[in-house]
Amino acid sequence: MCRPSDRVAQLVTSAQGDPAQFGPNVPGCAWKSAADVDPIELLPGVTIQPLWQGDNGAKALITTIAPGAVWAGEDHHRPGPEEVYAVSGVLNGGVNDYPAGTFLHAPAESWHTPQSDQGCVLFLFYPEGRCLTCPGRYVGVVIWLICVAVVCVGGLFRAAAG
Repeated sequence: MCRPSDRVAQLVTSAQGDPAQFGPNVPGCAWKSAADVDPIELLPGVTIQPLWQGDNGAKALITTIAPGAVWAGEDHHRPGPEEVYAVSGVLNGGVNDYPAGTFLHAPAESWHTPQSDQGCVLFLFYPEGRCLTCPGRYVGVVIWLICVAVVCVGGLFRAAAG
C-alpha cells in the first residue's frame, strides 16, 4: 500500500480542494501493473500489454519488440497521433534509431515501420484511440477491395438491367 509522506498529508489536509478528488480517490482514476497483464502477440515478435482504455477510445499500453522483429508493413497512425516513450532498448522507426529515454510524437496520418535490432520496450499512448488489431497496411487494402466490389457489382447490375 502506498502511503503519502507527512508533507503530502499536510498538503492534502490544508488544500482547498475536496480530499475525495485527490490522487487515486478521483472517480475514473485507474492503475495497473504491467506484471498483471499477459502479453498479446500482435505480430510475430511484437507483443502488447493493454494498460488502460478511456471512454473515447484513448489507449495506453506497453509494446515489446523482440530482437530482429520488424512490423509487417506500414504502421499508420489513425485516427489520431501516437505518443511513444522508449523504456528500454532501441526502437528504429524505419529510418532513425531511438534509444531508451527517447520520446516521440507521431502526428495523425503519419506512418513508420517499427523494428528493433536489439529489442525494445515502449510505452505507447493513443489520445484519440487506435485499432490495435489491424496494422495500417490492411486498412488501405480493405478500402481498395470495397471500391473494387462497388464498381464491379455496380457494373454487373447495370449490365443485367440493360
